[in-house]
Amino acid sequence: SCHALNGRGNVQAKGPALAGLNPAYLSKQLRDYRAGTRSHESMDPIAKVITDAQITALSDHYAAMSSAPASKDPASPETMALGERLARRGAWEREIPACEQCHAPGGMGFGPHFPRLAGQHALYLQGQLEAWRSGVRKNDPNALMKTIAERLTAKELVAVSAYYATLDPNV
Repeated sequence: SCHALNGRGNVQAKGPALAGLNPAYLSKQLRDYRAGTRSHESMDPIAKVITDAQITALSDHYAAMSSAPASKDPASPETMALGERLARRGAWEREIPACEQCHAPGGMGFGPHFPRLAGQHALYLQGQLEAWRSGVRKNDPNALMKTIAERLTAKELVAVSAYYATLDPNV
């Protein structure tokens, strides 16, 4: 129910879209939940009882699903322009690298540590950035996301999340 039958997530339940995500990334996240290095009230009890074989099967299942943009209704042009600027160029004057440097052009993701952002729900992305900022989430390599999230303003956090929600993950 949290990730929907089609794997595209459930905004009301704050469930992220998993469809089409890299299976290595999905496996890493499930193992992090199981190990306690990532925590969520709904995922923790599930992850504690699944086997490695089930993790692989779930990751492959969701990775094989088709994905779509999470939002077809973009935010204001100003907000979208700010989000695109941060995604593509960053804010180097404040030591904020472009999201694309790790998450690949168009937010398509790369390997087990850098998930696809394109097509993810804006509220989910905002929540994760806030979790890194506050230290609730801490399973990123070298605390990279925590450092970046701490440097983003609230307006920037919303903008970059809104921008990625409108991108087509199938491009």
